[in-house]
Amino acid sequence: MIRLRIGFLILLMPLSVAGQDVVCGSMWQPPIGAVALTAGYTMPNKPEWSYIAGATYGVDASLLWKVSGALPWHRAWRMPSFGVRANYAYIPDGIAGDRFGMAAFMVNPLWNPELHPASLLRRTVLSWELDFGLSGYSNPYCRTPDMRNEFIGSYLNCLIHFGLRYDVSVGMGGSRLTFAAKLVHSSNGYLQKPNQGLNFLQGEVGWMLAPKAGEPKNAVEQKNTIDDIVSPIVGIDGSPRDGISRFSLLPHSYLSFSYAPGLVQPRFSGASRRYFYCHTAEAAYLWRPDTRDGYLGRFAYGGGIDLSYNFSMAEQSRWYHDNYGYDLYTLPFNICYFGTFEPYWGPMSVRISLGGYLLKDSNPHVVSLPFYERVGLMYHSACGLFGGISMRAYAAHVDFIEWNIGYQFRLRGALY
Repeated sequence: MIRLRIGFLILLMPLSVAGQDVVCGSMWQPPIGAVALTAGYTMPNKPEWSYIAGATYGVDASLLWKVSGALPWHRAWRMPSFGVRANYAYIPDGIAGDRFGMAAFMVNPLWNPELHPASLLRRTVLSWELDFGLSGYSNPYCRTPDMRNEFIGSYLNCLIHFGLRYDVSVGMGGSRLTFAAKLVHSSNGYLQKPNQGLNFLQGEVGWMLAPKAGEPKNAVEQKNTIDDIVSPIVGIDGSPRDGISRFSLLPHSYLSFSYAPGLVQPRFSGASRRYFYCHTAEAAYLWRPDTRDGYLGRFAYGGGIDLSYNFSMAEQSRWYHDNYGYDLYTLPFNICYFGTFEPYWGPMSVRISLGGYLLKDSNPHVVSLPFYERVGLMYHSACGLFGGISMRAYAAHVDFIEWNIGYQFRLRGALY
């Protein structure tokens, strides 16, 4: 009963704001509240972990702000929404108990009738959704040391949602029925063992409240047709340009330098500490195609190298050398190469990288795979500074969490 009360209080947080008068600037429309019922399934990572499989049931409350359409990237991304949510999942036979979560999220339309008012599908919106946040479990390993629980070691964990969403307008007031199918992941980034993490398949059925009566229409709704929205405007060379869908072949190019400290738990039993520091220095060359009206485009592409030093790996290499005779890795760092794809939403971006090793320890117990992944959420300032948080992983299993800070130098005229 206590768990249900806590879950109910968490759910009230976003909805309590929905009823308030919130001042929104030219970038945002007033907030809209939504509620949903959820049901899902806990997915075992391996066949031998089939004992964690089972149903989940829950509730979700969210508050979201839709962009106004005043900026080019609003329309280029088909009028996305950003918000916060809180949810509770009841897991009857959960290996780590029930799950509580709070997250920031983005809903990005794949099809938006606001941009196609004459379409037969003008009452429906198809979107993809991405959430980043924190989750808590009522019975993790640190509370009840169950040897079967190889998944959740700590109360506090990350929470990631990714999936598809379908909205249908109901009546003339603007309320919507919402349907969603998502993949949900929780783990603690190896800050406390065990940390195999839990994965869920989750379905949602919800209700989005109608916007307040009398609210001003957004910049897109004030247009009459799609031709008005993408009407030619004067480009940087003085000629008419389409500011949304046409991209030049001359990209902006950047040199990016960053540093990221992190904290990691050792992977072997002979470690002298519970936690070790790790450091990564990164240099990258990026291209970001621009629109012909002079605005930066939605995506950046590139690649680079990084030097990473993980104190845990260094000690693990010495331990295997002393106890099992493996060759000792004598370099102070690993040298890696990577490719990057980075979509931008105004000053925010999601950086997705896939990399491999140029130099690493040959011991397979220290570095088990020849490649790695990195996913990060970044915020960019106008002066070139950026910062954020990212997760480095092997085969989608989080290795450690990094805190990034860096600077991008624009190479003006280098490729023009």
